Amino acid sequence: MIRSAFRHVAAPTIAVLLAGAPAFGQTVDDQEMARRASASLLAARNLDVPRAQDITALILEERFEEFERRSNAYEEHFANDPVYESPLIKLYDALERSNSEVLGKLNKWVATRPSYLSYGARGVWRERRGYWLRGGEFVRHMPPESFASMTRAHDAARQDLLIAIEMNSKFAPAYNSLVRIERARGSRESAKAILAMAVREIPQTYYVRFEFLQSLSPRWGGSYQRMRVYTDDLGQKTKANPRIWSLKGEPFADRGEIAWNASDYESAIRYYTAALEYGDRLEFLKGRGYLYIKLRRYDLALADLLRYRAYDRNNAEVNQYIDHLGSLTARAPLQRISSSASARP
Repeated sequence: MIRSAFRHVAAPTIAVLLAGAPAFGQTVDDQEMARRASASLLAARNLDVPRAQDITALILEERFEEFERRSNAYEEHFANDPVYESPLIKLYDALERSNSEVLGKLNKWVATRPSYLSYGARGVWRERRGYWLRGGEFVRHMPPESFASMTRAHDAARQDLLIAIEMNSKFAPAYNSLVRIERARGSRESAKAILAMAVREIPQTYYVRFEFLQSLSPRWGGSYQRMRVYTDDLGQKTKANPRIWSLKGEPFADRGEIAWNASDYESAIRYYTAALEYGDRLEFLKGRGYLYIKLRRYDLALADLLRYRAYDRNNAEVNQYIDHLGSLTARAPLQRISSSASARP
């Protein structure tokens, strides 16, 4: 049996996508929180999402005032509506970290128009640049020079970000990057201190909480127990921002990724299903959809990817899969998932 929350997914209306009966192990109140988290994600996705090439062009062409106006508008909206944290964070993360010319322009911005915006933009770019220089290897496999390059970039970034916060204690992008820097250093206590400052100044932040939660995961030296202890305390925080509720799914999704990497696709699906009980997340939907494809459960794969496309119509890879799956399900009998595959782990 397919749970009713998933049976309706192929319908194109957003109201249907966000509806459904209470999921396994959840109360009606929990289901309502998940629905509100999904609605908050949808609202954020419907905003003007900054594109990397456009934002990088603003800096390379020295159109600093235009960047500042855009940031100020997002900040003003964010003060009254938490969904605007999404484009605000993405505005600063959008700067292309692989383009070394960006730093020279950011230096000029700081020199000619010093503010928390210019220091913050340079700090976030340096933090992201540090991770880019580091590469994707585990620390034990990383060349020493890569780690040293990341550390230098992050040390410079930290100085900029602390200046930005001193100028504006409610500047979310700076806290976001500072938590990521402390995660790279393995300093969980420092990350916790930054989080405490951030949520005191910005109680509605979703993104800073998300970055801190990553530092508690096993891949960063934490544990699922630490992640669950943190997420168990998030219930009341959703009053400031409903999207915070979806963070409760993060420990399950992390287990799902590990199971996927171990080719244990059935377990991975169960973990992603558990994660999605706390609200839709694009990576979780896409991940489960791809897993269903691997197991030839094409009707369920199509349902998840259509649900994904309700939030993001511009993912070319997902759109290609949807087109292909549509033709497959039209030609062949629909394959159903067993109830054991949809049970929560």
